[in-house]
Amino acid sequence: MGRRRVRRLTVASDRYLWSVSPNDTAPAVHLRKEGSRGELVVTFELGPGRFGPDGLLPSGMLMRTDGQVLNLNEPGVVRALLDQALAGGWAADDPTRTTLDGWDFFDAASIRP
Repeated sequence: MGRRRVRRLTVASDRYLWSVSPNDTAPAVHLRKEGSRGELVVTFELGPGRFGPDGLLPSGMLMRTDGQVLNLNEPGVVRALLDQALAGGWAADDPTRTTLDGWDFFDAASIRP
């Protein structure tokens, strides 16, 4: 797999670095607050009813059997994932790596403009 493209997302006075790793079995969004060593990894394990990039969907795209689609490459989607993680108690300044199940946030992220 090639090198991931790192992008910036500004939320209030905080800046976050993020990238998408389009894994064949578990695409993920990686987030880190700028200046912090900790990392948030929001993974989307593929399986029954949960589809990802496999030749039918492009890299970073996810789909459920109900037809809902999520593009992990859109900043608004990443912002929604970040908001959900922060609301759930993720501490951006914690120096550890936290992994969360992105399917828990799928609905909130898919309605984000």
